[in-house]
Amino acid sequence: MSRLINDFMNADQKARAYAFFDGDQKAAEISSGLSKAQRRKYKRYGTVPSAFYVYLRDSAIINKDARIPKGGSSVAELLDFLRWYPYETDQARSAGEYLFREIINGDVPFLSKAFASGDHVWEKGELYSVGSRRAS
Repeated sequence: MSRLINDFMNADQKARAYAFFDGDQKAAEISSGLSKAQRRKYKRYGTVPSAFYVYLRDSAIINKDARIPKGGSSVAELLDFLRWYPYETDQARSAGEYLFREIINGDVPFLSKAFASGDHVWEKGELYSVGSRRAS
């Protein structure tokens, strides 16, 4: 389950502060309208509620006439939507790409470190003077 979607679903709970949507009145208002069935559907099957798309629309990240999936969507469909949506402004594009990266990093935490994981191979090669050999 995505940490960002969990934060959105729990944004209406005043007793706990959820990092991403802390202080966001739109998120709190929209997530308070989620039914028990929608919350259960997300926890069991990973179905992102359509209320998250409504939040994107009300926050001016997507257009007012954008198609919102009825019954929700999977996290993969949400990622495709955020990645390939034709944003109108640079600010909306930046916000959409930021949400995309936050969901990816929340679901795949090793991905942010993946590019640095092979550094030790190059360091050992330099240590033992192993270079690339060319065929002549």
